[in-house]
Amino acid sequence: MAPRRNDGGGRALSPAGGKPVVAPADLNGADYIGFDEDLSIRQALDRFFREHDIAINMAMQFDNIQMTKEAVALGIGHEYSACAHDAG
Repeated sequence: MAPRRNDGGGRALSPAGGKPVVAPADLNGADYIGFDEDLSIRQALDRFFREHDIAINMAMQFDNIQMTKEAVALGIGHEYSACAHDAG
């Protein structure tokens, strides 16, 4: 498991770091609010993370988007429901 990145007050730091474009490697070590393992979106994101050799910290997981959004709003971690395609 990758080391947790936070602001010292328990809120997860953004893997974007203020950058306008986030590369897959920028997600490495991020606290992640995910979906339950039996959902297809979770399986697709897990596959994306594996293919890009990204180690995330699973902070929490839920079966619905509303709970995920609330956890993100509380600063517990980040949710990645859409991943950009490779530019090359």
